[in-house]
Amino acid sequence: KYFGTAIGVSETTIAAAAAAAPGMRPLGRFTLKGKSHPIAVFEPVSDVWLNSAAGRDYLAAYALMGEGRAAEARAAFAALAPEDCTAFHLARLTDGATSDLVTMSDK
Repeated sequence: KYFGTAIGVSETTIAAAAAAAPGMRPLGRFTLKGKSHPIAVFEPVSDVWLNSAAGRDYLAAYALMGEGRAAEARAAFAALAPEDCTAFHLARLTDGATSDLVTMSDK
């Protein structure tokens, strides 16, 4: 519900099904309410999307965010179409987030 995606897949699930895992777009590392360790979450996407300009641009923006380069990541996300998780991360970075780590306050 936070990203406008229909499916979110945890890193644990991906590891268990690595041989059959389709392309995955990283959504972030999330610390869920009541938990202390973050878990990476991904969205299944097509290989076509991953290899498109939009896919490459998203992955580059996400990499900047993952490296803690918040100002550069914010600018990179701002240049993307404001949809689903792109808008989510842009809003987070605009509000002062500095990485891909998201602490959830509700379930």
